[in-house]
This record gives sequence, structure tokens and C-alpha cells, in this order.
Amino acid sequence: MACLLIIGSNSLAQETFVSSHIYNIQSEILHEERTYAIRLPDSYENDEFYVDKKYPVCVVLDADWLFNISGEVISHMSRGSIEQIPEMIVVGIYNSNRNRDMLPSYSIDTNAITNEITWVESEGSANFMKFISEELLPEITKKYSTNNCNILIGHSFSGLFTINAFVNSRNFQGFIAIDPSLWWEEEIVNKQAKFILEKSSPSASIFIGQANNPFNPGEDVGRKGKGIGNFKRTLSDYSSDKVRYSFQFFEKEDHFSIPLICLYEGLNYIFDGYKFPLQTITQTSPEAFQEHYLKLSNRFGGELSPPGKLLDQVGNFLLNSEQETEKAIAIFTLNTEFYPNSYIPFQSLAEAYLQNNDTAQALKYYKNALALNPRNESVKQAIENLQGK
Repeated sequence: MACLLIIGSNSLAQETFVSSHIYNIQSEILHEERTYAIRLPDSYENDEFYVDKKYPVCVVLDADWLFNISGEVISHMSRGSIEQIPEMIVVGIYNSNRNRDMLPSYSIDTNAITNEITWVESEGSANFMKFISEELLPEITKKYSTNNCNILIGHSFSGLFTINAFVNSRNFQGFIAIDPSLWWEEEIVNKQAKFILEKSSPSASIFIGQANNPFNPGEDVGRKGKGIGNFKRTLSDYSSDKVRYSFQFFEKEDHFSIPLICLYEGLNYIFDGYKFPLQTITQTSPEAFQEHYLKLSNRFGGELSPPGKLLDQVGNFLLNSEQETEKAIAIFTLNTEFYPNSYIPFQSLAEAYLQNNDTAQALKYYKNALALNPRNESVKQAIENLQGK
């Protein structure tokens, strides 16, 4: 018996296929050529709403199998009608010598005079981190419109690298470690993390997803489970108020099935607060709304404007379906402040004032919209109608 599954959506007509581009970079640090892929956001080029927008950068390790799925999840979650998270420039790094690059190894050096202990990382993973920080990220920043908010994603061995980068690197503000191999080398990263975090904590958010082990089931069981459990306790003991962290055990997933759900949950956690609760928007003052996104931007160290397309949809819903004109005007006004180079918020605001019988304000904002998009025939007609009265 055949099973046919049909999935329908009224937004399919708006779906776009986003291609990725492959590039090579000659690394002086690694003494080799490395391959990476770029997937630009849907709105990166020729988007009438998000004009001059700057984007976070999401670096995906193990791009050989993790890049495509990461790009699709990010694209879906950041799509205009959803906007759970901001759109991002996704960068996937393909493997060359995976074990060398991902697996950290440390030695302990003690100063004979001061007795101060220093952890010295072997060149492999340390050089790979240096390559990302000093060569790859600067190249991405030079080529594309970025906002200094960087996310790192890794799975298994590259999940271990992600944990290590969270402890030692200050180039990322968000980390997603998918079933990380914290058991590696007798939990050397856990031991080093205790030493580092006791002295100073990064200002970052980290999400760690743990898969079940079908051969040794349980959350805190086996070498892998105990390694992750020990890192939980390390974070609890030494992290400061600058660190946001979350752990989730996915009982129904194994090591190979976990990436999809972990990406979704991890991105939602990293960007918690980006999608402002729709039911709260109409009850919040413009000042409180702006303050919310200012705090969010400060958390990441880069400007994160609110989901403008979603706000425009909410405003139009309030205006046309709920007849809440004043609330719609407040939302459209906010959008003109967050997106002053887009004609759409100004046109929406003009239409709200027109519906409120304030022709002077309607004419003012129609003219603003036309200045930003002189070819907008509907706005031209609206201005002519108002000036003819």
C-alpha cells in the first residue's frame, strides 16, 4: 500500500530558491587553500523593505553535511512572514583535515617564578580558530554587509570545537554545539574551561543539544553524557551574568538525527526576544518596544532591528481587520524609524492616516514614500487624489 503525503501552504508562491556560492581562500595561517560556501539571505539583494540592512554572520563547521541543512533552517525561520530570527549570511567551512582542526589538545605550563599556570593549546585547533578569526571573518566583513554579530555552529567533533571557541574566543556572540564530543582526551576542554571561566567569562549565548545513545541511553550516562553533564556544572559554577546558556536533552534523537531539531531549538534560544510577542505589540508603548530591541542589540554587540515585515503585517491586520487605527499608526510609525530608507512603512503609515481621515498627515507620508520610490504609481495616484481635494 502506497502512502502519499501532501503538504500545502498558501505561501508557496512566495518561496524562493537561494543558491550558495563556493569560494577558496589561501590561508597563511594554515598554509593551505580552504574552501568555504556562502548563502546570502533572501532579502540581501533587491529587497524593497530591508534597504541597506546589515546581517549577522553564521559560521557553520562541517559544511560537508551541515551547511545545507543550516541554511534551509535559517532561511525558513527568518522568512518575512515568520521572522523568528534575523536573516543571516551563512558561511560554511568545508573540512580539510577534520581531526587536526577540530580536536583541541592542551599542555600545562607553570611559571617557575610566579607559579602561574598557563594552558597552552596545540597548533591544530588553535590555528583553525585563528584562521576563522583573522582571515575568514575579515574577508566576509569586507565582501558583505555585516553587523558584527557572529554565530558559530558545530556537531560532534566540531561541536567540541564550538565549546572550545565559546570558552576561549571573543569573536562570536552565539554558539550552538550539537551533541559535542566533550569526552575527548579525558574531558580536556572541561578541565581547561574551569580554569578560564573562573577568571573571566565571555559575553555570549550558548545552546548545547544532547542526543540519546541507543546503546547506552540516558542523559547523564556514558562517556558522552558525563562529559556534557560536567560541562553543565562548570558553566553553572563559573559563568557570570554575561553568559546565557541552555542545555536540552533530545531523548528521541540519536547522534545523526539530532542536527535538524537542535538547529531549530538552538537558533530560537540564541535569538530569544527577536520575534516580539504579537499579542504584546499592541499593548506596548513605542518607547518600550524600542528599548526591547536596544537591549537585544547590546546583548549581541551589533545592531538588530526588529522584524519589520512582520510588524507591517501586524499593522495592516490591526488597520484593516480589527479597525484599531491608532494602534496601527503607532506600529507603522515605529517601522519608519527602524527602516527610514524603505518606502513601505511610510506608505503603510500614510494609508493608516488616510483611513483615520487625517489627509494632511496622509499626504505628508505619501510624499515621503514617493521620495524613496519615485516609480511607485499607486503612491503617485494617492497624492494626486489628495491634492485634488
